[in-house]
Amino acid sequence: MPVVRMVRSDAIYLVEPRRGIATARNRAIRTASQLGADWVAFIDDDEIADDHWLQQLMAPDYNAVPILRGHRVLRLPVAAPFWAAPVKPKTIAEGTLCHTAYTNNVRFSRALIDCGLRFDEAFAFSGGEDVDFFSRARKRGFEIRHTARAITYETIHVERLTYRRQCTTSFWVAAANIRESMTRRGTLRTLLTKLHTIPLNLIIGPALILASPVALVAGLDAFKKLALAGGDKIARAAGRFAALMGYMPAPYLHTDGD
Repeated sequence: MPVVRMVRSDAIYLVEPRRGIATARNRAIRTASQLGADWVAFIDDDEIADDHWLQQLMAPDYNAVPILRGHRVLRLPVAAPFWAAPVKPKTIAEGTLCHTAYTNNVRFSRALIDCGLRFDEAFAFSGGEDVDFFSRARKRGFEIRHTARAITYETIHVERLTYRRQCTTSFWVAAANIRESMTRRGTLRTLLTKLHTIPLNLIIGPALILASPVALVAGLDAFKKLALAGGDKIARAAGRFAALMGYMPAPYLHTDGD
């Protein structure tokens, strides 16, 4: 609370007593609606906004765009662990039409709230509630575009860069994506498009891991790349299967660091 007061004396600080990231987001948009806000902007707790972040999200040339997502820049920590792979910058053309958006850097019109859109609290501890929310908004006809001018920065926490944690992340992201797909497209269509990837990944994944020592002749980075890719394939297969069986991981029950 003291930090909020240091930034703006008229800032409103809310505490949502019910646990869950989707629950907190719904509290935010409910309050924004009660205050008569025309626009809502979100940033994640592990992001740092550029000085002109909000100004760029509200740029006049995007006034007619109901959902505008910004550009996130990922960074490795100074003392990156062994399995930390180099972060490859993503380049997306200014104004690109998108299929979904993410709460790490986005602003959207009050019109989404007025038509009844809310974050699905079934995703409270699993993540993926933002992809689900904006995918449903797009399905209702709300346009989503990308701007590279509104920037947030995220330094990846060291605990997320171990081999095990990277595979675990791949597992729950895959599970959340399957859950979102089943909600948006239906179970049958999801099965038709995703089921074959499970045995395929379970074949390719171990093969990549077995081949990774051979890649040492090309250098340590080549070894790590293959080993990580193999673990990712196996974890994604497991995550998709788990979600299809009705199991959802709950990564947001835990906090990284102190």
